Amino acid sequence: IEVLTLAKSIARDAEERRGFALELAAFASGEGGDPHAAVDAYRELAIDTPTDPAVYGPLFALQASLDDDDGLLATYEQVMDAALDATVRCDARLARARFLAAKEGREPDAVDLLKDALSDDPANVEASTLLSELYGRSGYDEELVELLRGQLDHARDRRDEAAMAEITHKLGTLLARVDRDAAIDVYRAAIDDLPLDRSMIESLLGAEGD
Repeated sequence: IEVLTLAKSIARDAEERRGFALELAAFASGEGGDPHAAVDAYRELAIDTPTDPAVYGPLFALQASLDDDDGLLATYEQVMDAALDATVRCDARLARARFLAAKEGREPDAVDLLKDALSDDPANVEASTLLSELYGRSGYDEELVELLRGQLDHARDRRDEAAMAEITHKLGTLLARVDRDAAIDVYRAAIDDLPLDRSMIESLLGAEGD
């Protein structure tokens, strides 16, 4: 680390300095390294390139591993202030949301971030998956139903049959608790979309027999 730090300090130009800084950050964040030194290196890199995934991605991960809420929030705000691309904004929101979702009592903040991410990128699978997990843990059944319906629509648009089947079963199971007719409608629609999926017919029969 000391050698790379020295090399960075005497680099001939900005490009060479950036190369040494990236090498230093990667080395310091590795096994037996110094995660705090890695954070410092990535934060220095983020001054000039805050929206570079090679910078903010490892930085978010390191700050989360160090349980550095303030640092992660500062990185999030730095990225969001500079980000023009929806993918970058979603990456930042997801990193912040994953961190908050693991904190007791911070789930509502994570939910708000994930909603914002899906407003920016409605087809973001990771954001919708994490949001559905949070809704399920929190007992937000109405919100979860709405989210699953949206996920199902996006899966249909992609013609992703595996996702369509998985989401249909989740949605049907959830609806069966409160609205059997709605669950039946979901399974009937799924049979039209997935006529060869025997599990849909079995689920429909089970819902009709309840």
